[in-house]
Formats: sequence, structure tokens, C-alpha cells
Amino acid sequence: MRELPDDRHPASRLVSARPACRGFLGETVGLLVLLVANDDPAAEVGPGVVEQLAGLGVTDLSVLRDEETTAFSLAGWAFDSTRSAEAAARVVAAEGGTVRVLRPVLESAIHRLPNGRTIGNGETA
Repeated sequence: MRELPDDRHPASRLVSARPACRGFLGETVGLLVLLVANDDPAAEVGPGVVEQLAGLGVTDLSVLRDEETTAFSLAGWAFDSTRSAEAAARVVAAEGGTVRVLRPVLESAIHRLPNGRTIGNGETA
């Protein structure tokens, strides 16, 4: 299982093990994207897969696809993406399949102010 697209180099300082999204009381949402090549066998998203992902704390699943790759976006308040990445990869990949794991690097809310100025998290008007 590859952690990053180019994992032969040291990890970037931008990559963080912290979940990307914080709630009102400081709780966090785990977020993970799993990439599977379309020519690799991948799990069908049926009740068994959903049940296993729910057991890992996943409450939100999106599946995206282009001609080459299927992406499984997993998120959940009880989902620990740092500890559960390997288990989640085993759920979505068929036996012997290759899964690339993408972890959160940046999460930011973007707002357009009435004066037309755009700000992100941490900026003030």
C-alpha cells in the first residue's frame, strides 16, 4: 500500500496526521481518500462494505471515477484515518489489489465578503 504518490522521498512537511476538520467543540472529522486503478479488482459498494466501513467509524462515503481510477472518499466523526487507513484500504480493494492512500493536507473554508474580498480560515475581515 502506497501512502503518497511518491513515497520514496521523505514525507512533506505539509502532510499532517491530524484530521482536517474541527467541530464546534474541537472534535475532529477523520478524512481519507483511497485510489484504486480501474483495472485492479475493487470491492463493490454493497451492504458488506458499508457495514465494515461503518465499523471503522465512517459515516460518509463518496465514490468518484474517471477512465483510469476509482476514488473512495471516507469521512466520519468517529473515523480515525491515521489508525484505520490500512483497514479501510483492505475493505475497498480486492485481494491483491493496489490502493493509494491520500491523507488531508489542507482544509479551509472560503468566504466571499460583501465588499468582494475573499478570505479563508484564519483571516479576518
